[in-house]
Amino acid sequence: MSDEIHEAARRNPLVSLRAAAFAHRYGPAQFEVTVPSMLPRGSRAWTDRIGVFKRLLEERVRPGHGCRGAVLHGAMGVGVSACAVAFGNENKQLFTDGQLYADLRGPGNMTISAGEVLRLFLERLGMPRDAVPPTTDQRVQVFRQVIAGRRLLVVLDHVTDTGQVTPLLTDDDCVFTVVVAAAEPMPELPLMETEIGPLSGRFPLDLVTSITGEKRIQDGRRKARAAIRLCGGSPFALRALGEHMRDHPQRSWAEAEGEIRALAVGVPDGDPMGLMVRWLYRQLDLSARLFLVPLVVRSWPSFTSTLAAQAAGVSEIEGERMVGRMAECGLVASCGSARYTIRASVRRHLADIMDQDADQRESTVRAMLAVYLRMAVHLDYIALPERWHLSPLYEEAERQTRTEHRRLTVREALEGLRQELPNLLEAIRTAHKMREWDTTWQMVDALWALQLKVGFAEILLPGIRLAIDAARRCGHKRAESRMCFQAAFAYMSLGRLHEADEQLEAALAAAESDGSFLSRASVLEAMALLNLERDTTGPVQGLIGRALDLLGRIPEGDPDAAHTLRARALLIQLIGRERFAAGDADAALDAYRRALIEFDKAKDLYNQARVRMRMALVYRSLQQPIAAAEELDNALGVLNSQTASQIRSAAAEQRAACAQELGRPYEEIRFLEMALRDHEADQRLAAATKVRQQIEAHRRG
Repeated sequence: MSDEIHEAARRNPLVSLRAAAFAHRYGPAQFEVTVPSMLPRGSRAWTDRIGVFKRLLEERVRPGHGCRGAVLHGAMGVGVSACAVAFGNENKQLFTDGQLYADLRGPGNMTISAGEVLRLFLERLGMPRDAVPPTTDQRVQVFRQVIAGRRLLVVLDHVTDTGQVTPLLTDDDCVFTVVVAAAEPMPELPLMETEIGPLSGRFPLDLVTSITGEKRIQDGRRKARAAIRLCGGSPFALRALGEHMRDHPQRSWAEAEGEIRALAVGVPDGDPMGLMVRWLYRQLDLSARLFLVPLVVRSWPSFTSTLAAQAAGVSEIEGERMVGRMAECGLVASCGSARYTIRASVRRHLADIMDQDADQRESTVRAMLAVYLRMAVHLDYIALPERWHLSPLYEEAERQTRTEHRRLTVREALEGLRQELPNLLEAIRTAHKMREWDTTWQMVDALWALQLKVGFAEILLPGIRLAIDAARRCGHKRAESRMCFQAAFAYMSLGRLHEADEQLEAALAAAESDGSFLSRASVLEAMALLNLERDTTGPVQGLIGRALDLLGRIPEGDPDAAHTLRARALLIQLIGRERFAAGDADAALDAYRRALIEFDKAKDLYNQARVRMRMALVYRSLQQPIAAAEELDNALGVLNSQTASQIRSAAAEQRAACAQELGRPYEEIRFLEMALRDHEADQRLAAATKVRQQIEAHRRG
């Protein structure tokens, strides 16, 4: 069979393209392993951990075989995570093949599974995203093969359960694993245990002095030492004290020490971190305390001052001032790109301090959910205005967009959704937990543009499952069909086609129960696409025919009639794909041209670009690179402003291949560089390495 395929591919360019696609999709994953550098940068000087580092280094080189590493644990605020990160940053020269890092606490304090961590690690080691195996067991096997014999440091932060860690351990002597236990020690793991205690001896004074300067300490040395002792050796408390006194030179050490001592009486177990959080909170005025409430009531992974201002009902300028004030006093931490976060331990103490009853907390959370939902709908509408919508909030988004002084671009809207994704996932979980069923499915629905144009299928799936349940609970059959449809696309992008099939059957059943012709036609279109993904083209024409018939039955006065033009264009595009798969290039081009006309009428630039990319494949199979290049140039002109980089990079690589076929090396390099920029921006390391090698080979030539 291999010989026959080889001979057919040699004689027929179309067969050659199909065989290459099949080999890429189903062949064994081959990739060049990269050197990952995932450790967070240490932002502050480290003190009093020499003994811990020494024990870790001794464990790394101990005689014998077996798993090498350590479990670090300690009380909140003593800097266990910082110790692990500092160890890696100070000993990078020992781990020449890289450092892997994962925070297993995940967004909103939701634990991350070993399978998700393995996917992240394999991608950072250079494996292409579409080559990562679908199951955890397969990922474990590949991961251990890839890291065998490599001098790697693996840091697993905020681990709550041994099940998160066990699949990530290896008996390879070269790999050193540091586990940061979120609470108790983990004696079940085959790793050395080390407890991290508070700073002692001269180190607390040294740490505060390094922040304030020696002169500030000398201004009130006795009271300064007394205030430092009240911090109990907690690095968090000591840094917060030092930064506050540095930023408020008018305050005396006696005043600060007196306030902290007075508060210590009411702090349970003399917890120095809880004491310092209470003291910092007391420094805020009433308006700042109220501003902080919506940021504390749920575990939002990060936030901007603009969003915080909307939640608190204040101006953006006031919100920026408030967040800056809280960052100065240590209650809020900057996490780059004008975003902020509240550490889990700080949030827990703040929640204990804030005097709110259950009804007030619930009202505050609902207000925050409303802010996130409106924001997501607004961005989704800008990113994909042409699709049909279920939520009434899209009408509001359309009006808002028309009146905006400066409208966001599609790319900016997608980037906004990408940045807020961890918070939106936390909002989805919160809405479902609070039995806010409509909010749950509407928020997932507002992530469709991000899922379609950027990806994140594996990350989105848990939220989509909650949305399916929410739609069923509120009896909204059309929303249930849409959510099952969204789940099916996620499974398709992950190569889990059987599960995609199950979700499409559920989507069709819900659509038939709802009676919507448009919903049923959309599901049949997805079923046709699934068959094309499986290379089973037999049922495709029948599914497309049924879908076109349903669209024709939508009466003119129906609100869905406005969307039939685009829906019909999507089906005609699938006819082109089916004809090309069957080897009829002329019929495929004819269908694609008809689809272009329909998409043009529907003002759908994004899908016009996608159709042109498919037309370019047909032209290349016919050995017409000039025609293919023309279509790709038109597609790139749209994609440069309309969509995420993953699709644009595919178009750029295809355009580079056309330039190669035309014998234009400088043009080929230009488009390869365009693809490289997109791969690097999205951290598709394997694809970036491949393209970079092509560029270097051309330049040497």
